[in-house]
Amino acid sequence: MSLGCSTSSMDPQQSIVSGTRIDGAPNVPINLDKIKSPTPKSEPLSRYGNHSPYTVLGKTYQVWETGQHYQEDGVASWYGTKFHGQHTSSWEPYDMLSMTAAHKHLPLPSFVRVTNLENKKTIIVRVNDRGPFHNERIIDLSYAAALKLDMTKKGTARVSIETLATPYDKLTPTRNRDAIYVQAGAFANVLTAQQLKFNLTDYTDTPIRIVNKQHKKTGMQPTTLFKIQIGPFTSVKKAQLLTQRIRDNQLAQAFILTKPAEKFSSEANQF
Repeated sequence: MSLGCSTSSMDPQQSIVSGTRIDGAPNVPINLDKIKSPTPKSEPLSRYGNHSPYTVLGKTYQVWETGQHYQEDGVASWYGTKFHGQHTSSWEPYDMLSMTAAHKHLPLPSFVRVTNLENKKTIIVRVNDRGPFHNERIIDLSYAAALKLDMTKKGTARVSIETLATPYDKLTPTRNRDAIYVQAGAFANVLTAQQLKFNLTDYTDTPIRIVNKQHKKTGMQPTTLFKIQIGPFTSVKKAQLLTQRIRDNQLAQAFILTKPAEKFSSEANQF
């Protein structure tokens, strides 16, 4: 798990300082030509790191049901030696010399394109960790990924990210009969959900519904979440425009849902 830093595979013949108290760059020269970008593909959903909701530093986060069509501009940071060799949220060891990243909401593993808006350099990374847990940051990159974007010295950079592939058992190809919705939030308190639904009416004429769904955890009482869904939309483009508008106005961390129309229509407890 990445908390965000303040500022390929490993070569077994090289020594890298890991587990240090202060995060930073490795103490060996890095040959970027030997570090290749991953090929985007839909992999099985990770057994670890996809529990939703989850809480870090007293704040609760949701893991999105799908990252399809996700795009966002914001601040990227990077993490290095302090976390090198430790378990990521997906329980894979963190390799600071691989092209990976941490994201608060995308299902693990996902593949995203990251573009440094300051120098237009672009990379592809595999998201296998959670973070960065700073409000102003949207993605935490491995040291190698940050180095390829030429942002290690500055520590952060303005970037644009977009998904290229997400876990296949959380995402099915969009078919002609698929319905397209925007999910704007999921809350344990129905009054909070109703307030957001009311606020969203100023930003769209598309129908807004609240879906009541129970979530069960082993050994615990079922909990109910009230999900705010907007739609259906006639095109992904229209859903994207509303998603971005909701995000730009800081109403919610909205994302797009696509699944067969009959599944949306059969969901119970809508109001």
